[in-house]
Amino acid sequence: MLEVSGEKVKHEFSVFIEDTDCYGVVYNSNYLKFFDRARQAALGVAPLAARQRDGEVLRLLENTEMKLSGSAVLGQEIEVLSSFAPSASDAAVTDWQQTLACKKTGAVLASSMASTFLQSRGSTSSPPLASRLLPGPAPKYTCEYMVWLDEIDGRQQLSDVSILKMFERNRNTALGGP
Repeated sequence: MLEVSGEKVKHEFSVFIEDTDCYGVVYNSNYLKFFDRARQAALGVAPLAARQRDGEVLRLLENTEMKLSGSAVLGQEIEVLSSFAPSASDAAVTDWQQTLACKKTGAVLASSMASTFLQSRGSTSSPPLASRLLPGPAPKYTCEYMVWLDEIDGRQQLSDVSILKMFERNRNTALGGP
């Protein structure tokens, strides 16, 4: 578990078939899964579970920047290096910098900058920095989606992966797909 701001922690993963497309390449939204799991590991799964039992859940506020500079493939060993710091604009928010690299070569395949916060279950207050979520008027175009139970994670919210898959479904539809 991270104790000090700026401390870096490494978490290793194996790329399984569930993480890949039909060509054995990691599906883009699964990089978010790797980053999210590394954040959980950095904070300590047991302490997070205890906080969840006490009614607090770790929420992703935003992912401001994600770069994919390579592709992880089936069977590859990868590692995520994570560091955090309290947000300069809101003390309730933690900012993360993460990189995902091939364990064997050290080549960076993806990087992410994200912000998280702890929220009490049942809280009706707005998340921290709500203006960062909706900086202006409502978007011009909206889409409706059926949310399936398997898309809800253990925190009773849409997982990052499910949100990206919804985006991909909409993009596919816009391009004339099924």
